[in-house]
Amino acid sequence: MNKRLITTAILAALAAVPVTQASAATTNTASALLDWSRFSIDFLTGSGSFAAGSSQTSAVAYWWSGSTEAYRYDATSSSAATGGVSATGLANGTTLGATAVATNGPDGLGNGAASGFANVWGLVTLNPYSSVEFSVPYTLSASIGNLGVKDASNASVQFSVSTSPNAPYRLWSDYAEVSISGSTPASSSSDWLDVIVKNRTGAPETLNWYGQASADTHVTEVAAVPEPETYAMMIAGLGLVTVMARRRR
Repeated sequence: MNKRLITTAILAALAAVPVTQASAATTNTASALLDWSRFSIDFLTGSGSFAAGSSQTSAVAYWWSGSTEAYRYDATSSSAATGGVSATGLANGTTLGATAVATNGPDGLGNGAASGFANVWGLVTLNPYSSVEFSVPYTLSASIGNLGVKDASNASVQFSVSTSPNAPYRLWSDYAEVSISGSTPASSSSDWLDVIVKNRTGAPETLNWYGQASADTHVTEVAAVPEPETYAMMIAGLGLVTVMARRRR
């Protein structure tokens, strides 16, 4: 048998192995919104009052990509971004929202994460034997572009009411979340958060109310995948080596 032909076949099989197909860039997103223009505080029975100027807001944005990271904080809006990773937080009179976007590189390789938060809080005084309802609508969405890896996106909203620290502590809360990873490409949800508080005591109660929207997502490094032609070349080369070895015997 021609040893040069056998050597050529072996080299062809080995040369096929490194040929790879670059993975496409993928983007993960998360978004959480509370429609603050429709936020309401209604006294169902009895009465109460609002603490003047007590409503406050904050917005936070955080991202990291490789060894780089950034953190932004502001009373109404914050944003941070680099290399396809971005985060925003927004808290004003009409919207309480957060978004997060993370994209790996065009070659499919890269790591990154983004988180956005928005908060609002205030005070209400609830008179004896009175009740109050807090309501606000929300919209959540999350998606991942590369299924079957450790990527994940999460969006959530929460509204909580608690008693003043000087009184016996009580907590009421409503919460909603969409969270995806693995094989689920996208998810969304929209509804209302509702919290009803009753003061069954003979003294006024000071209530601390708090709303939050948060979103976070991350992308992980995606390994390159061999081209289909690579497998075909490798199999053909190995097959030729096998045939020649048998004929040689």
